[in-house]
Amino acid sequence: MSDPKKGGKKGGKGGVLLLALLLLVGGVGALGYFKPDTPFIGPFIAGIVKTGNQATSGAGSYEVTISELRFADAEFGAGDEVDLQVTIFAIGTDGKRNDKPVINTQDWGTNIGKAGDKEKPIAANWANKPLTIDWKPGESFLIEVWDRKGGDKKLAEWTSLSDAKGFPLSGTVPFTQVDGHPAKDKDGNFIKFGAKPTGTK
Repeated sequence: MSDPKKGGKKGGKGGVLLLALLLLVGGVGALGYFKPDTPFIGPFIAGIVKTGNQATSGAGSYEVTISELRFADAEFGAGDEVDLQVTIFAIGTDGKRNDKPVINTQDWGTNIGKAGDKEKPIAANWANKPLTIDWKPGESFLIEVWDRKGGDKKLAEWTSLSDAKGFPLSGTVPFTQVDGHPAKDKDGNFIKFGAKPTGTK
């Protein structure tokens, strides 16, 4: 008959060994990241980071989706209905904005949301509407968010930096101003992009 006390000791040793292994792996990763000149480890970790950064850093064509657009209820009156739409314009290296938008979500129908309605929040996504956009360093984009419900009201806009190190339409862009005023909910207004290179230069 086995001794439960002995079994407990084995289990305890196994847990300690697992914890030590995790700490070792984490420590090696941190060492390689913060000390890239460390023999063997530094170049290996740096290579992983560089590969991830290169995914959206070079000139070429990118498949872009708007995975989420959201505004906080606090920015509107109770019961207000909003039709969220987005237009995005490319800006050349000469600083001139193209007349035709690279994205105009109004082509894909309405997105009615209602302030205070959890079943119909003021949010939208076009994750199933990928578009291919060409980009090279020095070019930028202007994002405009509109409420098309009963008219044309610009809710927010954002222009990417012309010296951006990577493709600007990727990740999350927060809107610090809504309808021309400082946002009431600083974390509740944003647009989120998905972007991946197509392999075409």
